[in-house]
Amino acid sequence: MKDTINMSMGEIIANINELVAIKKTRELTKEENIFREALKKVYISNFRAGLEQQILNTKVVNKKGEDITPKKIKEVRNEHK
Repeated sequence: MKDTINMSMGEIIANINELVAIKKTRELTKEENIFREALKKVYISNFRAGLEQQILNTKVVNKKGEDITPKKIKEVRNEHK
C-alpha cells in the first residue's frame, strides 16, 4: 500500500474507486479497510483546504462595484497573511 500523504488527488480518487469496485465483489481485507480510511481522511483534508482557499480568495461585489465580502471572511483572510 502506498503512502497516502504523498499521493496526488487523482491517485487518491483512483485508489478510492478501485477499493469501491473491489468492495462490490467481495469484502475488503483489514488492510484494505485501513487504507480506505486513510485515503478518505487525506481526501477530505485536501478537499477542505482547497475549499477554504477558494472562499478566502473570493471577493463579493455588489452592482455598484462595492466590496461587500462578509466581515468574517475578511478577518480570516487577514489572519492568513
